[in-house]
Amino acid sequence: MLALKPPVRISLPKRHYFGKKKAGITYLCGDALKSIIEDLKARESRGEPIGSDTPLFPVYAATVRPTVPHGESRSTYLREWHAPGSPIKLRASGPGSRNGKVVEGVVEKVTVNCTTESTLQYDMRVLRERAGIPFNKEEERPVSIHSLRKYLRSTLDAAVANGVMVNVIIGHSNQVEEHYSGRRHLQLEEIRAVYESCMPRIAISEDVDPAKMVTMANKIRTLEATRDQFEELRTRQEQFENKMLELQRENTETIRHYEQMLREARQPQR
Repeated sequence: MLALKPPVRISLPKRHYFGKKKAGITYLCGDALKSIIEDLKARESRGEPIGSDTPLFPVYAATVRPTVPHGESRSTYLREWHAPGSPIKLRASGPGSRNGKVVEGVVEKVTVNCTTESTLQYDMRVLRERAGIPFNKEEERPVSIHSLRKYLRSTLDAAVANGVMVNVIIGHSNQVEEHYSGRRHLQLEEIRAVYESCMPRIAISEDVDPAKMVTMANKIRTLEATRDQFEELRTRQEQFENKMLELQRENTETIRHYEQMLREARQPQR
């Protein structure tokens, strides 16, 4: 993995798709690859076996036993890898165990599984709260795992004109050339070249060209200025519409008043 050159192609197994879709592909930027390598090295340094089937987002299901008199084995989840037979700190079981005292224990068995979507969503919620990202419950949804996918889609839409290419990269389509070619099927190198051209926009912490950063900053300032002008124009329009409604109500009342005066003037005097 250390010798791989970004963007790195990864396969998406068929189990991630519904219906008759085949396995898909996508790519990773250099910053994502660097983070994965650092995490795998840290896990390996703690004694976890690392291989081709090692999940990138693991869940450690374990059987542990308190090393106290009459300690009974129980199932739990660990934050990180612990080899069977290694000592561990456990919360005493029973009522109030969440805040109970810590006792010595031992790991009897541990299994590394792929994390679930609900766990990832929980992690995203924790990160969102720690980062202090606000959201209006009445108008928008909170930042979620799917938000990252939407960010990638929006970024690719802004940089790539080929809609089929975008759908292939984000996994909505698998129109990739295998044993035949055609107008709607794409070569892997063609997809890779497009993704590579978009990496400065997609990457979060990767080094980018300073000149491009200046250009992007100028574009952002221009968009912000345009947005402010639009907001000002919208405010003026709302004020104008409110004034027109007020004048309309006043004119309606004035017309009714004069119509009443006219009717009274036309009535025969007794």
